[in-house]
Amino acid sequence: MDYLLNSNIVNYGEKGEGLALCAPDKGARDFVMEMYGKLGLEKAKFVLLDKERTSERKVEIKIHAESETTLEDIEGHDIVLFDDMVRTGSTVVQSCQLLKQVNPSKTVFAVTHFYASEEGRVKMANTAIDEILTLNTIPTVLNRDIQGRLRKKMVVLKIEKWLALNLCRILKVSQPEMGDSLYAIDMSSKNTRWKRKIWLSEQLKTLNQA
Repeated sequence: MDYLLNSNIVNYGEKGEGLALCAPDKGARDFVMEMYGKLGLEKAKFVLLDKERTSERKVEIKIHAESETTLEDIEGHDIVLFDDMVRTGSTVVQSCQLLKQVNPSKTVFAVTHFYASEEGRVKMANTAIDEILTLNTIPTVLNRDIQGRLRKKMVVLKIEKWLALNLCRILKVSQPEMGDSLYAIDMSSKNTRWKRKIWLSEQLKTLNQA
């Protein structure tokens, strides 16, 4: 939530206008609703999807009957789809393909543990996913060769500080100085937001020199 609020990965109005959080199935609803509450943006929307597995590798994605928000309600929004883990990527790609039908401004896949198979990494290169936000709970995610084509749209939050802080709290030992942020950001220079950041920095430098 901290990164969503304090970076330009998504854009929204003062109260969350133009932002939608998405749960891929009913099992993820409570978690995503908790994230929704932590955002504190009263105008942001929440959409619940439903998936029916028709075979080991095939699922059918649709809006859940209990979703208070329809696809039409999130047209043009920045959408963040949450999940705890990814392996083959089939569900997330099909979910984002469904969301793309309403011409969102952007689709972000936020996944806690990135443990994707080679098949999954190929699938998630699909243009239905604009950016992937994850943690380094599985260290191999930081390997650029493993990221492959996904590196241009992947952002990894390195949470060693957060883990250390909580381990110290659990073990009841003195807590080390952590600084202002509990995570570090790992982003490839191929990411379009990185390129824009460099461009803006150069423009600012030119203006200052002028």
